[in-house]
Amino acid sequence: MSSTPEAGAAITDALVGRTQSIAHRLLCGAGCGSLLAYHQDPQVSIEFLAHGLTRSGRIVVACCPVPGDEAAEMPLTESIAVRLDIAKASCEPGVHIISSAVHLLGTLEWMPPQVSAQLLADDQLPPRVAVAVSHPHGRLGVIRTQRVLLHDSTGVTPMAFGTLLNAGTGMPFPTVEEEFDVFDAAMGLGEDALWNIADAIDDERIGGRICSRHSMTAGCPHTWNRIYCVDVDRYGLTLMTVEPTVTSTFFAPFDAPVDDTGALAAALQTLASRTAPAVG
Repeated sequence: MSSTPEAGAAITDALVGRTQSIAHRLLCGAGCGSLLAYHQDPQVSIEFLAHGLTRSGRIVVACCPVPGDEAAEMPLTESIAVRLDIAKASCEPGVHIISSAVHLLGTLEWMPPQVSAQLLADDQLPPRVAVAVSHPHGRLGVIRTQRVLLHDSTGVTPMAFGTLLNAGTGMPFPTVEEEFDVFDAAMGLGEDALWNIADAIDDERIGGRICSRHSMTAGCPHTWNRIYCVDVDRYGLTLMTVEPTVTSTFFAPFDAPVDDTGALAAALQTLASRTAPAVG
């Protein structure tokens, strides 16, 4: 299939949208967050952290340190230099695949209990953050930053935080609660259909992108000749094929962005039908 400038531009637009969408989803609560206060003496690390965005677009984090923990001793209402890392794994049950990660440097300010209680009462906090703050030892923090770095199958992409917020208005899709549903919808196509999609991108029979391709000199034989769903979002499907000597990652864009599971199911079926081998 010959590529046209219009088709190439559409794929580029989908990739830009995908990048912004992934970063927005991670900041909104997907993945697992960890925090390092690197200027504290000694450094304070919090490995298990609830995180998300408020309705006004502020990054909030919450943890439940017991009295005596280093985190519990961090001062309130002071700006603390921190690094926030959020890593997201694929929903694949048989292998551990980190699909994407967000990293940022910023300043953290822990909120006084009365401020946390008011934000909680006003329903201003993301659900998982609210649950952590409701704990007897819950602590709520606000992080301010200017820039985030997204690390995914296409490489490292720096983004201005304000630009990302403007691009990510509204609810992310999928939400944290929908992650497994959209994964199941993609896997419901069957491995043969997923291989057809990857092969069609590789052969340039459909528009798409080979995001990465790495030679392998060693690996786990039980993963050879397998295809895995790395991620699904409103812009398309990301797949990874593992063969004895090479691992490849593919992005298959949908014809148009989707915003709910019904539209996603239809987009997946369209993608599968377009790449199915001809009969006869």
